[in-house]
Amino acid sequence: MIGLTTGIAPIELQSTVVRNPLVVSLDATLIDTIAQMSNMRSCSVFLEDSPIDTAQNIIDRQLTNLLLEIRSSCVVVVEQRR
Repeated sequence: MIGLTTGIAPIELQSTVVRNPLVVSLDATLIDTIAQMSNMRSCSVFLEDSPIDTAQNIIDRQLTNLLLEIRSSCVVVVEQRR
């Protein structure tokens, strides 16, 4: 049997799991939840590239923005912190 291998880069793997999702309580209103999502999205680090930026700094900033965007696109609703 031939095993399939996929070349999943660490950056791709890291972006598949939201380790600290936006969490709201069961009694949170939809408007408040959307506002929290919007605020999180506006926190993205949209900085211009600097001539002294290293390739790693640019990649790190892009990854940070990607993870913030992903985190702001979903919500976990909890009841009594569960």
